[in-house]
Amino acid sequence: AAAAAAARTPRIAPATAYALGVLHADQRHEVEAARFAFGRIWRRVAARAS
Repeated sequence: AAAAAAARTPRIAPATAYALGVLHADQRHEVEAARFAFGRIWRRVAARAS
């Protein structure tokens, strides 16, 4: 019953969920992947600027 209720729970955008601190397990992976990608891009941009 709990799994069925969880399946019916509407998803929210990963960034919104991250800001609220409420993530589904698959959203947590999406957010961590986005943070990793942003960090790589940010370091590249910062290296060019200096």
